[in-house]
Amino acid sequence: MVRGWVANEVAALNKENANLALEYNFLDKEAESRLLDDSECKRLDEITKELDKIWALEEIKARQRSRDRNLLEGDKNTAYFQAVANYRSRKKRVDSLMGPQGLVHDQAGIMKIALDFYKDLFAREERGDLILGRDFWAASDLVSEEENKILCAPFSEDEIKDAIFSCYAEGAPGPDGLPFLFYENFWDLIKHDIVRMFQDFHKGELSLRRLNFAMLTLIPKVDNANNMKFFRSISLINFSFKIFSKVFT
Repeated sequence: MVRGWVANEVAALNKENANLALEYNFLDKEAESRLLDDSECKRLDEITKELDKIWALEEIKARQRSRDRNLLEGDKNTAYFQAVANYRSRKKRVDSLMGPQGLVHDQAGIMKIALDFYKDLFAREERGDLILGRDFWAASDLVSEEENKILCAPFSEDEIKDAIFSCYAEGAPGPDGLPFLFYENFWDLIKHDIVRMFQDFHKGELSLRRLNFAMLTLIPKVDNANNMKFFRSISLINFSFKIFSKVFT
């Protein structure tokens, strides 16, 4: 739902950008042959400010897509950020994978090889006969009653907020399309819902299956990687679910 809304907003913004650019070019061309009246000068100034806002948003979006944290937006680095993002995209693209029958190039075949690899890697294994005795740990190594009360205490609003605000706000969003920047900017509006979600989780009443979705991405460890052993997998999970791991940590 969020991605659909974003797509509509981007389309509307692009259309507005094109219309404003056409109007600006018309008035700018008119100014070369005659003096513009007060209303036309005012409109030209309004268009300039609106275009500056749109270009600033485009630059921020390009910076977020490039994942470059060393440079800040505002210095007209859009072309640079786009180049970095495109390079990252080309570097991560999987054009072929080695399968049992040789090199596979079609997307369906590549996905099957990756799926079979992880199914085998994470397949359930029979439990061994090794069992730790009850006296394996010394009494001083065990969690005390006081420590256990702290670990099992309900989540507080402050620790949830601290976990969210300590994260990199402009990190890549998960399937829900919402980065930590959203949670930080709208914390006062959504904090009650977030706290209630943690309360339901603490009571064992939260349906995690509705939140636990991820986008699995393969990052090549070497150049021109075409074997699953040469890829490192990362999971882009919903930030609403990622907050749990941040608070636990």
